[in-house]
Amino acid sequence: MKRLFSLLATGAILCLPACSMLGLQTLSVEEARKQPYRLRTGDEIEITLGGRADSLVKTAVGEDGTALYLGLEPVPAAGKSLRELEAEIEQQFALQSAVQLDPASPSLKNRILSPAEAFNQTYQLQVGDQLDISVWEHPELSQKIQIREDGTFPFPLLGSLRAAGRTTSKMEKEIRRRLDRDYIVNPQVTIRLIGAQFTVLGQEGDSGSYPIEGGLDLLTAISKAGDILTLRTCPVEILRRQGNTQVVIRANVDRLLNGKDPNIPVLPRDTIYIKPPRTTATGVPSIAEQKITIRLIGAKFTALGEVSSPGTYAIENTMDVLTAVSLAGGISKFGSSRIEIIRTVGNQRVVIRANLDRILKGRDANFPILPRDTLYARRRLF
Repeated sequence: MKRLFSLLATGAILCLPACSMLGLQTLSVEEARKQPYRLRTGDEIEITLGGRADSLVKTAVGEDGTALYLGLEPVPAAGKSLRELEAEIEQQFALQSAVQLDPASPSLKNRILSPAEAFNQTYQLQVGDQLDISVWEHPELSQKIQIREDGTFPFPLLGSLRAAGRTTSKMEKEIRRRLDRDYIVNPQVTIRLIGAQFTVLGQEGDSGSYPIEGGLDLLTAISKAGDILTLRTCPVEILRRQGNTQVVIRANVDRLLNGKDPNIPVLPRDTIYIKPPRTTATGVPSIAEQKITIRLIGAKFTALGEVSSPGTYAIENTMDVLTAVSLAGGISKFGSSRIEIIRTVGNQRVVIRANLDRILKGRDANFPILPRDTLYARRRLF
């Protein structure tokens, strides 16, 4: 009887992963081989124009499913492959060129602000932002969190809180008010944004992304692109996301130096664009003629089940299933050659069933593992 109970219990345990996949649509190995990764809200990407280091921008797919690049209108990104998004951005630049528009022209429906109008703007939190929340004398409530794809984050006692589109000061006030109402008398709440960065693009100097530590003004940020005096006549634009829209703040270095325009604060995720000429005397291609390259940042997959080292692993460029299994330490001594890949396609989860022996012998394709995939290695029955 004990042996029968043991066998039933073992069968139940082995059934757990399989049972959790019941009802999922099955994707064949051949279909999986052709399937590209499609961007989702919160994904971080690097966009480069014409391979130029001074055009590299790190951005994220916003809660509204769009991404920002230079002076373009917000570009629909969620649900697109990297290649499709590259083509979309190239098309927008081509349309600009066709009607002889500069990036960030008012005709592109971006809201244009002067430095004076932008002086009092504050940063609105976005999907993917990391926060350090501290409640004085209550370490059990203090924590580091990340804003989820739906724009919320969980907080002890209070449940799910809406954060995207709000400022840290408003979040502090809400948490303070709700804790004071039901749990703690006059709580002291502090919220700090972790890893805040801005990007500067220029014609010379060290363009790239830089940390924001404390406060940062526009002149200090511009100096990252080179000698401030050599940039006096350059038009400068700050590209900034405000909620689900993009604003363009136009400034001039000379006016900033002479105090004619306020030296406005630079906010997290701002892109400062020191505009290059449309064409050069040496015949360098215009913006519309240069290729866009997009790279996904922080791509990962998870390996579970009968692999030697279960965990989450980085995907560098592209990775196939055999490489993913190898990265997870290979199949354990209790594992079989059967694996499942659980993947989200659009709003639906699918499962790809494969056999490592067949892949090794060339009978089945060695298909790619995609970001956010979960690889599950099955246990041998006997």
